[in-house]
Amino acid sequence: MSEKTVVLSAKFARKQEELWIPSDLEKSLAKLNFHELVVFNHRNVLKSGQIDTLDHLARANPMGKFQKITREFLRRNRLGKVQDLTLKFLGNFLSLMIPHNLRHFYYQELLTQFNKRDFVFIVDSRDLVFQMNPIEVAQQLKSLGDIHFFDERSYYLKNGLDQLIKNSDPTIRWIRLYKMNSRYDTTKMNNEWIINGGCIAGYVDDLRYFNNLACEAFAKNPVRLHEILDQALVNCPIYEGDLENLGLVIHPNGDFVLNMCGIVEENITCEKGVLKRNNMTIPIVHQYDRLGFYQENAGLSFNKKQHKYQNLN
Repeated sequence: MSEKTVVLSAKFARKQEELWIPSDLEKSLAKLNFHELVVFNHRNVLKSGQIDTLDHLARANPMGKFQKITREFLRRNRLGKVQDLTLKFLGNFLSLMIPHNLRHFYYQELLTQFNKRDFVFIVDSRDLVFQMNPIEVAQQLKSLGDIHFFDERSYYLKNGLDQLIKNSDPTIRWIRLYKMNSRYDTTKMNNEWIINGGCIAGYVDDLRYFNNLACEAFAKNPVRLHEILDQALVNCPIYEGDLENLGLVIHPNGDFVLNMCGIVEENITCEKGVLKRNNMTIPIVHQYDRLGFYQENAGLSFNKKQHKYQNLN
């Protein structure tokens, strides 16, 4: 079996009909004539180059009304006994889990169906687009390492603080929830750049190793149903050395992936709908919806001005 480059993404929606509306991710890949895309929801694989069905996991919509009410109930009732009782009776129903966490259980199953030497991009579907063909991007990444993560440096567009873990109260809170310790000492990673979980790339074997760590951690976590833990699950294993046996590379913001909530120092321009860094096309753009929008024919457009991105048209 020949090795492939694949893009894998979750697509959950409150209404069934919304699932069939092409996301910006899908539009961007169609524009690049790339078709090895696997997009899934809670029941089916919506679009796939090589996978037809999901055999297990949630069958109810995690975006449904009952699921949302249950998660809100857990957020409002933080007493240990309430959470313990709820998890005892409902904890094995994955469809109750917040989609940010749930999607990793789907990744776990889907990744077993690929060739172990396929190169896969695991990406957000709502606010991420490719500006270069994934095959070309994958070739460049393969020459640098086996599994790739992308950080959010340099500073946050909303408050101007460096995107270090110590400067992000939400990230520290998520780490402590992930570690199941409200006093967990983050000192050893405080001065590290926040890594974004919206785009991860690598060979299938390495992605499975990482994702299995995530699912094992989620399976025993008492807040897995209602708290977003996906940011912590990339930062903790990396900065605590759990991935040291892999060919791990962490790329600075703007190298391959631009996470737009983190303002980079280089010159960022938008020319005819293409976002560029120092006049070079950025392969993948994430979080653009904070500042503008994407159209398949016109590309990226920006209508909000923030810090050094104020010159984007």
